[in-house]
Amino acid sequence: SKCISIEDEMDCLPLNLGMIAAYYYINYTTIELFSLSLNNKTKIRGLLEIISSAAEYEAVPVRHREDQLLRSLATRLPNKLAGSPRYNDPHVKVNLLLQAHLSRLQLGAELQGDTEMIL
Repeated sequence: SKCISIEDEMDCLPLNLGMIAAYYYINYTTIELFSLSLNNKTKIRGLLEIISSAAEYEAVPVRHREDQLLRSLATRLPNKLAGSPRYNDPHVKVNLLLQAHLSRLQLGAELQGDTEMIL
């Protein structure tokens, strides 16, 4: 994950990504995903997909029947999701809520609370 370097099979030294992950309390898989996925040609749609794929968002709750609400929300957003998204996936929910936040859409109380949690 390019977070640490092991020298002489004994010494562990932090690399830049490891220090960034430790400072910001970012999961090592997330920092690896960011370092491999981001480049100077990444557009907003790609950036939203990369950020919403972070391991930290795995625990975002998707409530019973909320997938229908998220499907409806997706129709009002500027960046459409690729393929056939699973609206019961927490990463899809995060992507939609980030888009809604950036688009300044008004959301219900539960989704607004979830948005505040993911920000």
